[in-house]
Amino acid sequence: MKRVPKTSDALPAIDARGSVHVLHPSDEELYFLCDFLNTAGFRASGSSRPDRALEFVARSRPDLLVCPLDLPGISGEEVCARCRRASPRTQVLITSDGQRDSLPGWARKTSGVDFLRGPFNAIGLLRAVERLIGRDPEGESGE
Repeated sequence: MKRVPKTSDALPAIDARGSVHVLHPSDEELYFLCDFLNTAGFRASGSSRPDRALEFVARSRPDLLVCPLDLPGISGEEVCARCRRASPRTQVLITSDGQRDSLPGWARKTSGVDFLRGPFNAIGLLRAVERLIGRDPEGESGE
């Protein structure tokens, strides 16, 4: 099995579609998501721990953080708020396990945050990432 790029890995200086950092508590899912996004042309890295993901966001300022709504020990809301403080230009894509039908109220009020309802497939994830990469966190197109 290939190794998932961890937060200690520097993002490679390559011509890519954008940088994405994935936070997911399951190493298996983390590997799948990072591998898929790398194959799609993004510079993807990942963390299985929220503290490491937030350190990475503060240091590397990725274009997008993909984060589940529910995490062990910390809420998606807290991760989102800390991410936006550390790197205001980093977009956040909150994913759900299918228990929620819509973006939580706090997230609807926060610029630079979007929601992907689960269960989602790879194409749904790719479309959401493509929609967010390059978009100004204040809601204007970055291009």
